[in-house]
Parts: sequence; structure tokens; C-alpha cells
Amino acid sequence: MSYASQIARRIASLQKKGSSPFERRKSPFDRKRTMPGSNTDASENIARQDDPIGSCKVTCSALNVRSGAGSGYPRIGGLTNGKSVQVYAVEGDWLKIKYGTGFGWVAKKYTDFKGSSLPAGALFEVIVTGSVKVRTGPGKDNNSIGTLHKGDRVVVYEVQGDWYRIEYNGQVGWFHGSYSEVVPGSETGEQPPGPGPGPGGNDDDKVAAAGKDAEAYARYLMGLGWKYTYNSEERWKDGYYDCSSFCCRCWAHAGYDFGHSASYSMAKKCDEASATVASLNDVIPGDLLFFSLSSNSHYKGISHVAIASNSKEMVDPGTKSIAIVDPKSSYYDGKLVSIGRPGKMM
Repeated sequence: MSYASQIARRIASLQKKGSSPFERRKSPFDRKRTMPGSNTDASENIARQDDPIGSCKVTCSALNVRSGAGSGYPRIGGLTNGKSVQVYAVEGDWLKIKYGTGFGWVAKKYTDFKGSSLPAGALFEVIVTGSVKVRTGPGKDNNSIGTLHKGDRVVVYEVQGDWYRIEYNGQVGWFHGSYSEVVPGSETGEQPPGPGPGPGGNDDDKVAAAGKDAEAYARYLMGLGWKYTYNSEERWKDGYYDCSSFCCRCWAHAGYDFGHSASYSMAKKCDEASATVASLNDVIPGDLLFFSLSSNSHYKGISHVAIASNSKEMVDPGTKSIAIVDPKSSYYDGKLVSIGRPGKMM
């Protein structure tokens, strides 16, 4: 079964259980939606404003309700601490809420809103993993209207087989979902750290920024409660990991793609590109720490990899859990054989 189909089934399952923000709306797979600016079914916008996307409570003593999404709009009322309201849209730092017989806007930071920051009607967000044509319909026989490139982030509104429906330059567009990865947690509204900083090369600032992004993403994944697996295919699926797939994911998010490399292959790529660090005392966030934990015939005997936070902490994708560990702890002491800095290869 394709990953797109798995996502579709997952969302459908959540709808049946009533645990999804889509539970109060008709399934997006059961009705047509039209992108803003398209000339097809123009009577129905893709973001239906009559469907709540969640709810929240006021966390300050008094919260102004305004006529628009910004402090410059007129005040039309107020809410008191603990007041619960339904949320219909998110625009930057502002929430559209039900107020009286109409709608109003409140500052999100004064609420406990945890719902999706994606547009209403969206299913999830993806990161594009390679250049792919955007077409007028779900299939290669449809005309091309443009191209998505590696690293692009787009919001998906519908899934048909392996094809994803998106908004592209104000039009309805479709592309093959195999050229993308779903941003973990985006289908539930939990957003990971932002996209990587772009090419690094020998620019120390950009290399450091890429490393920080990889390390931040590692901490984000750590909080998802994923399970360790020895299965060579399962480890690349959302919800599962091993040390190499975990670190590959983090650096792919930051902008460097190792592909589906094993830990020792990652180390070899870093060595061959002279993207290495001499000492643990010199590490920066995002550096890859390669360990030899057992006797084997791999490159440098490497059998494990983790992501450094600093010289005293690393995000360790171990077999029991993903945790913050001291690379000099008794288990790892004396077993560090190589340190890679992938940002230098970007």
C-alpha cells in the first residue's frame, strides 16, 4: 500500500473515532473543494469558514476581540479568563472565533489554542524530496502547470491514490506524493521546527544554522514517542526509527539528504568530503557522533550514530528510547570513533 493511501486511511480512522479536528466537517475525500483563484467550482472555497477547526480557552484576565486579524482593527468586545470559544481559522498570530452572532479575532498568545495552523480544509503538510511536475489533475496524462523543487513545503488538501492536491500559484494542482515526505505531526496540528537554512558550504554561519536545525528537529522527534525497530523497511516509516534512519531524517529536514544510509555509510560520506570534526570538545549542535559499540566489519567498525547538542549532551536514538545522553557516559566512553558535520557538504 502506498504511503499516501496509509495517510488517507489514517485520517479516515481518526474521523470515525471523533479525535480529529475534522470530526465536525464532512470528509475532505467526500466532497469537492476549489483553490482560491481557480475557475472550477468557484462557488465553494477550499477553506470553509463555517466549520470550526478547534476550540480554546482565554488565559489572560481580559482579552480584546477585534474585527480583523491584527491589533490595528477596531475592538468589538472582550473575553474573560477561562472563557471557552470555538476557533474557525488561524491567520498568523490571530484566531478567528465565534463571537455573538458573528465572528471576531483574538491574539493566539493569550489562549491555550493547540490546533492546526494549517488552512481550514487542509490534511497535512509535506516537504518535497525531488523535482516533480505539478499537473492539472491526478495523473501523468494531465497537463503540467509548473514544478516543485526539493525542499519546497506545501499543504495537501486531498489524496487520490498516490496523488496529492495542492494550491499552486492560485490554481488547483496535483503532484505525485512519492516525491515528498509528510511533515511529522502536521496532520494533527503539531508543527515541527521550520525548514533548513539552505546551502552551507564553507559559510560557518550557514553550517551552524543547518546544524541547529537538525538538532532542533531531533528534539522534536524525540517528543513524538516513536518506537525503535530492527526492520529495514519499517524504520523509515513515520512512527518508527533506528539510529541511522533517525539521523538521516534530521539532516534531510535541515537540508542535506543522506538517502537511506546506514550509520557507517554516513560516516564514510562525511570523511570523504572532509566534513569532520577532530574532537568532541569542538562539536556544535547537529554534528553526528559515530560509535563502535561492537566488533563488526563496517567502516571504522561503526555501529551507532547520534546527534550532538554540545560536548556533554547528544540526542541518542537508542533501542529503548530517544533520549538526551552524555556521549562520555560509561556506555559510550572510549567508543567514539568519528565526528561528522554534514552542513559542510550542503
